[in-house]
Amino acid sequence: MGSGDDIGIDMSGKVEEWIREKVEEWLGEARTTIKEVQRITPFEEKEVIKARMELVLARWKELQSGFRSWIEAE
Repeated sequence: MGSGDDIGIDMSGKVEEWIREKVEEWLGEARTTIKEVQRITPFEEKEVIKARMELVLARWKELQSGFRSWIEAE
């Protein structure tokens, strides 16, 4: 795999588009999970609540890690 120095064209627009699409996808998933969390009733078991919250937390950790890696690579 090369360093990218051999690419004769600027790919930053395509990269930014890809990142934007991924972020929109992740935000959509997070919104869906948040809606599920908001529908939790006091009668649901703690395990259900915990599982839903873990999904939200996992997605946001992925976002944080991905952006951190991308920024550090710059």
